[in-house]
Amino acid sequence: MSNTVLVVGATGQLGSIVVKKLVGRGAAVRALARPSSDRNHLNMPGVELVLGDLMDPSSLHDACVGIDMVISTATAHIPRSPTDDFRVIDDIGYSNLIGACKAKGVSRIVFCSGIRTPHDDWIPLIKLKRKVESRIVTSGLEYTIVRTSAFMDTAFVLMGSLIPIAGSDVPTVKRPFRFARRHIDSIQDSIEQRHIAYLPGDGTSKHSFICARDVADFMINAGQSAEGRNTILDVGGPEVLSWFDVVAIYENLLGTRLRTKTTPAFVFRALFRILSLVSAPASNLMALNYLFAATDAIVPEACAVASRFGVKLTTASEFLEEKFQLLASG
Repeated sequence: MSNTVLVVGATGQLGSIVVKKLVGRGAAVRALARPSSDRNHLNMPGVELVLGDLMDPSSLHDACVGIDMVISTATAHIPRSPTDDFRVIDDIGYSNLIGACKAKGVSRIVFCSGIRTPHDDWIPLIKLKRKVESRIVTSGLEYTIVRTSAFMDTAFVLMGSLIPIAGSDVPTVKRPFRFARRHIDSIQDSIEQRHIAYLPGDGTSKHSFICARDVADFMINAGQSAEGRNTILDVGGPEVLSWFDVVAIYENLLGTRLRTKTTPAFVFRALFRILSLVSAPASNLMALNYLFAATDAIVPEACAVASRFGVKLTTASEFLEEKFQLLASG
């Protein structure tokens, strides 16, 4: 068996970071990309690009030949095309991937999931994540499941800022899903240009915000370690912050006061119900926004878990300062 790592979801925001980090560590990487995906950013030494699809079992079997570990970050909850349906891709697609791993003798699968919340029983994406987790745990494969808190790279953009995606090859929030893209385009530089921050709920819910590159380190480090074998890890950033705390960080970074606009949690819950009649992905996004608005999503002992797996966590201030400097120098 080789030591080649297959990255599924390699064309996405998190997956592309995983690929780059693996290459930087000298690993042999095979990157799975759908034929229709933009994959130019994966053209680099050390990366073998293979075409395939979670809904095409034969392509997954081919991709898993000679693979020691699979790291999967793939999700279609923000669709790239009108035919994408996360209810199928994030369900049957992962059954196909698990089957391919078993058939081709993959040693371990590493899966990106989300931390537990009081609303796991009705949030569509989270329900699917738990379903996939269960299938992995009972598959007979070695596994590492990394449950993450909210990504700075996405959550802070939803506040009305482009700073968090500076330097990102394929930011999730820029996927061509009209419902989400139209909203993002309308608020994307509100903090920088109009000095207005948009907050979910009343702005007081608390989260262990984590940046995507730290999640990538968790997936690689835990996935390659004996301690990470057959383990489910809850991971988060080094601080517990409210949305107003993040506003204060932006104010310090930009040297200006920000006005805030809030959206009550019940609005997201109502939109979830209404949109479920016409658009599953739009409805799911409203459910996720409800989580941002109404739920404290805190990871206990996040720093201790990071220390166990050699991950240096990034604070929100460090993250935004670095991204701001990228914009200033670009």
